[in-house]
Amino acid sequence: MPGKTADAISLSQWSRRRQTLPVRIDHLQGAARELRQFRDCVARTSADQRASAREWGLACTSFMLRASMAIDSLTELTSIRVGNWPDTPWAARFRTAHAEVDRRLTEASTSARLLVRNESYTADVASGFGFEGARLIEALDGFCQLIEARYPAARDS
Repeated sequence: MPGKTADAISLSQWSRRRQTLPVRIDHLQGAARELRQFRDCVARTSADQRASAREWGLACTSFMLRASMAIDSLTELTSIRVGNWPDTPWAARFRTAHAEVDRRLTEASTSARLLVRNESYTADVASGFGFEGARLIEALDGFCQLIEARYPAARDS
């Protein structure tokens, strides 16, 4: 069996004859730019402490709108996987970072939904969103840095 030795099986099934990638590089770069912009939105929303439920509701509505665009960008990148990307180690790190962003985005969105509904607003809920927002920012930074390190054109000019 090609790629198999007595002790190891090659993880990379990438064929030199196979020239097309499952995601075009310009789409990967566009997603990185979109996620950087979303990261800035999260930073603005979670860092500014608001006094009222109404203010939090408005801020989190904007967050939720941007979150849906971020989810679309992440979804566009789901076909990058070990075995169908030429750089297997990078694809493995990419999948891990992608999953972390997805998980953090889900948690921050859950907190934001509570703030959008005025009846569920409390200082603890607002604090929880700040905490989840900070963790989402970290995940987005790591994810975008991973893309930009491998594909420098993904950095904003």
